[in-house]
Amino acid sequence: MESTPIRVSKIDFRVIALIAGITIGLLIFDYKYEDYVNAHFTITDVVIILSPLVAGIFAVIVAKRYWSTGVLGKTYLALGIALLFYFIANVIYSYLDRFEHVSAYPSVADFFWVTMYPFLYYHLVVNIKFFKKSVGIRTKIWMAAIIIGTTVSYLVTSLSSNPTLDFGYYLGLYYVVVDAGLLSLSILAALVFRNSVLGKVWLLLVVGFLVYSIADYWYYDYLTLVNQYTDSHPVNVIWVLAWMIIAYALYKHRKTL
Repeated sequence: MESTPIRVSKIDFRVIALIAGITIGLLIFDYKYEDYVNAHFTITDVVIILSPLVAGIFAVIVAKRYWSTGVLGKTYLALGIALLFYFIANVIYSYLDRFEHVSAYPSVADFFWVTMYPFLYYHLVVNIKFFKKSVGIRTKIWMAAIIIGTTVSYLVTSLSSNPTLDFGYYLGLYYVVVDAGLLSLSILAALVFRNSVLGKVWLLLVVGFLVYSIADYWYYDYLTLVNQYTDSHPVNVIWVLAWMIIAYALYKHRKTL
């Protein structure tokens, strides 16, 4: 059976400029109309909800196209499931927050956020192991340093404010740890693929996961602890930026593979 040919597809910097423009526009809108954004369902909410859905659809398309190749088909299906779980969580969170006006964290939305991480990890770990059979001790050390350093930073910062050690606190700790793991795996994946035809699209994925991890860390390590999160806060747009980058990266996967 003939292998599927790999076509090199360059990054279109006009798309990058469009993503930057949308991000800046949403930041300006949320800042200028802060009171309105905090009280109403706005375009920012729509983009927050739809961006992971678009990324998930692209991931499923890639999975379907390359299902016969084995590894790629399964790993991109896992990524698509993770992104669709995130979409469902966003819908539930937005409904509770915007329409029911009840506390949306923690809530049933977190079930989908929590369960998406095993699928994200599967996507990264299996792809990495397929192309790199072993990982050196130095790599393991810096990966562990990212996870431990991030976790310790969260614990020190959070415990210094004498928080209530309830379910919400430990759920936040879970997100900090798995996001740090996601970041370290993404960097490793970029290093594995940097000299391949997939290097550029993997770099896009890494940037997307990096931005997402930073936004999550900002939210859990600071905003929730000092009770300063609002619907007009810039962290919402940073999440949007992350998913737009990931969506474009997956589109490039579809065009490149």
